[in-house]
Amino acid sequence: MHHCIGRRRHPAARLVGDALGLASTRRFPGWEAMFSGQRLGDVAIVATESQARLQPALAALQAGYHVVLDVPNWRPAPWNAWF
Repeated sequence: MHHCIGRRRHPAARLVGDALGLASTRRFPGWEAMFSGQRLGDVAIVATESQARLQPALAALQAGYHVVLDVPNWRPAPWNAWF
């Protein structure tokens, strides 16, 4: 398992790597670093907001990964849609 800390560096993302005991050599500051080095597996799952998918997906493809794009183009309903 590999751990990529997102660009926004959400504090909870760091806790996952710590909880799983991932070595610092298996943590990355962003997708650019993850896809620029030695290939770590066969498949990369890109699970970002719709507008942020293209660049990491292309980088993963260029690095030789099969790519799965996750997170549908979803927008929450306005607050009054529930009433």
